[in-house]
Amino acid sequence: TGFHKLLSHNSFKTHRIIKWILTYFGCLGISGSPIWWCAIHRGYHHAHTESEQDLQTPRRGLFSSYIGWQFGPETSKISLKYAADLARDPVMIFFHKQYRNIVWSTIIITSIISPSLSFSLLIIPMLAAHHGENITNSLGHSKFAGYRNYKTTDDTINNPILALLTWGQLLHNNHHAKPNSSSFAKRWWEIDPTDLFVWCFKRIK
Repeated sequence: TGFHKLLSHNSFKTHRIIKWILTYFGCLGISGSPIWWCAIHRGYHHAHTESEQDLQTPRRGLFSSYIGWQFGPETSKISLKYAADLARDPVMIFFHKQYRNIVWSTIIITSIISPSLSFSLLIIPMLAAHHGENITNSLGHSKFAGYRNYKTTDDTINNPILALLTWGQLLHNNHHAKPNSSSFAKRWWEIDPTDLFVWCFKRIK
């Protein structure tokens, strides 16, 4: 919700402190800094969906779409100009530069306080968020994995069951058809679990 709906697509507005909190938790999804992630999402994934420039498409191979997009040689060539608005924000620059330190310091501090709670309340959700995103990259662009509400030019699909496990992300055809919508759900049987959170965040100004 933080990196994706708020920072990448500006799908809703909220108080700047809420924005910072969501950005912090977005960092704990261990998929990259907010500026880097948003640059890839805006300038490569959405702008060139299913092409060679789309680092996250399964057309480049399952490994590439699942996790390879984070570590391939192209990652060092990502242009941050696609997130220029974020790069002008001193707080976002801080999160960008300190991304790894934020992740590791959170793990270390919580582990010192309580190793068991750190594992159950931090490490497991962190891995779940990371793999949820990568499942979306792979299955969300695989025509066999669901249905389509919109005739987009890409391979995106909706899978309402997996959407419950990926915080609405697997309503992916809906998202690509209307990327700036704050809700991914467009049919009565589709549920975007983040809708209630976004509704609350919008009211905090």
